[in-house]
Formats: sequence, C-alpha cells, structure tokens
Amino acid sequence: MDAFYQFLQSFGYTHPIHPTLIYLPIGGVMAAFIFGFIAVFFNRSNYAISARHTITLAFTAVFPTILLGYMDWQYFHGGNWMFPIKMKIILAAVLVVLLSIALLMHWKKNAGTKAVLPIYALCFLNVVGIGYYGGEIVFGGAGRQQTPTEEKKAEDRQPKESVTFADVSPIFEQHCNMCHKGGSAPLGLQLDTYAHVMAGSENGDVVIPGKPGESELVLRIKGQSEPAMPFMQPALSEDKINTVDRWIEQGAPKGAGESGEKDEKK
Repeated sequence: MDAFYQFLQSFGYTHPIHPTLIYLPIGGVMAAFIFGFIAVFFNRSNYAISARHTITLAFTAVFPTILLGYMDWQYFHGGNWMFPIKMKIILAAVLVVLLSIALLMHWKKNAGTKAVLPIYALCFLNVVGIGYYGGEIVFGGAGRQQTPTEEKKAEDRQPKESVTFADVSPIFEQHCNMCHKGGSAPLGLQLDTYAHVMAGSENGDVVIPGKPGESELVLRIKGQSEPAMPFMQPALSEDKINTVDRWIEQGAPKGAGESGEKDEKK
C-alpha cells in the first residue's frame, strides 16, 4: 500500500484517492431520489427508468469507493478510530444494505417506483450523513478556529524569549490531537504529552532537539515533507510554526511543572 501511494506522490498526487470515486455513489443516490420523486409525484414514468439506472450505478460504484476509502484511512490516518470515521464506516455499511434492497425490489420483485421511493429517501439521507462526517474530518475538530478568549490565553502563555512545551502544547491540542492522541494514533505518534512527543513515531524521532531543520515535525507543518500537516487542514499560521521551530531550536525544553509531566510521574 505504501508503494502505491508513494508512486502517486511521485507524480505530485498527495491527496486521498477515494474522493475521486465517491461522487459516483453519492451522485447516483441523489439522482435516483430526485428522478423517483418526479416519477411518483408528477407521473413521469420515464424518470422511473432513470432512477433505476442511477441507483444501479451507485450500487456498482460503492464497492471500489469503500475499498479506496479504507486504503486512505489506513495510509493517511493510520487506522485511527476517530468518531467521524466510525460514523462513515457505519453509514457506508448501511448504504450497501439499502442499495441492495432497492435493486432487489426493482429487479426481483418488480416493485414500482412508488414502493421503492422510501428506500431512495433513506439512501439520500445516508449519503448526506456520509458527506457531513467527511466534512468533519476535513474542516471540523482540529480545524476549529480559536475564539478570542483562547487566542488571548495563548498570547499570555507565549514567552517573550524562551519557549517550552507549555507554549507548543496548545498548538498540538488545537491542530493535531484529533488524530495524534491515544493508542490508535497514526504510526503511534502521539502529541498530547511531552513524553509522547519526544518518543516519536514508529519511523523514529520527529523532534531532534536543537535541529528544527532536521525534525520531521517541523518539516510536516511547513509542508516540506509529505503529507503536509495538519492533514487536509489549513496550514498553521506563521506565528505558530515559528513557535514550534523556536521550541526545537532551543532544545525542545519541557519546563518545570508544565504540561506533559503527569504521564512521566505515573
């Protein structure tokens, strides 16, 4: 799987691949619901035929889309069980069942569009949910903007000269810990405590004290190493990047009594 994605990246394609197919099942379901609605409520039988064709297209496309979605989840998120991903998996399974029922009603029982329209409606609501939780992964959670109060607190914590883990921890909490927290964090990289950050990932250290230019954490947030981080989120502000850069340049100090010590004292 890694070789496949690295092959794509060699051509400059660094994004997940399942979105290139997801419009087929989602578009097919939405079209089937609209065509079916027109066929039933406006008595247009020709639209019923279009509804059957588009729901068949959705059923055909849903399986390769799920496969590619699974591959993207494993590669980009390390199989991390984030809540939006859990919901997408559940909704995808339900969608397969609903599409199967719709096709069976059409082709086995020869049911009319009026009888199948409620299934179309459920499929429609299902793909709306899938789209919503997909948006949560891209724009929600870690992409939440700080409130003025949070910005003021972060400013108050920002030292004028030295930088410690207490200054970079809020950055990780806001932008990184939606994925990089807990036992299922991608590649084992957890950024919620000082000890976890310094432990690095399965691929090795991500912070090399005194050498921000060689630290993978800095390279990712600067977009100099792929995939850039935060993943599929707006890039960090220059001030936040500079804070992380300065922290590592100063030796990545923990700071006495600061966040990150509690795990080490247990």
